[in-house]
Amino acid sequence: MAATAHKPQTPASEPATALETLLSARAGLTRELAALQAANARLRETSASEAAVLAKINALAAADIDAMTAWATEGCHGEAPRSDQQKRIVLGQQLNAAQLATAAAAGAGQDIDRQIGDLSEQLRGIDGQIEQAIFDMMETEHGHIIAQYAAACEHGRQLASRIHG
Repeated sequence: MAATAHKPQTPASEPATALETLLSARAGLTRELAALQAANARLRETSASEAAVLAKINALAAADIDAMTAWATEGCHGEAPRSDQQKRIVLGQQLNAAQLATAAAAGAGQDIDRQIGDLSEQLRGIDGQIEQAIFDMMETEHGHIIAQYAAACEHGRQLASRIHG
């Protein structure tokens, strides 16, 4: 039996600086926010289903009115046109289901809106911390550059005193 080679697993790289930690946290919150916004969009689609069923009911009513108007215009001969009661029953059931789904979606939407607000507030806080971390890094880098400049000046002074010494 041949031995199988195992690739050693490398540990997940941990953020090295406060800035990297903050950027990682912001990326996680942004992903959560995107998922909530997608869920909110799906809930809005659920709410739109009620309007679609109402449009079908209105179209059926308009067809009934057209049929009745045509019958009346032609002198009301024979039996009056009848509406498709079976279709009305089915549309009524669809409307009831859509209204229940819309009510549930509204409740869920309020919760998701609250969560979106909370995440947005957290993102604003992290953005301020990221700005501060950037300024802190710039200040540290500036200090290193000044120290290097001072060392170079000191080295130049020492060389000049040897030359002119």
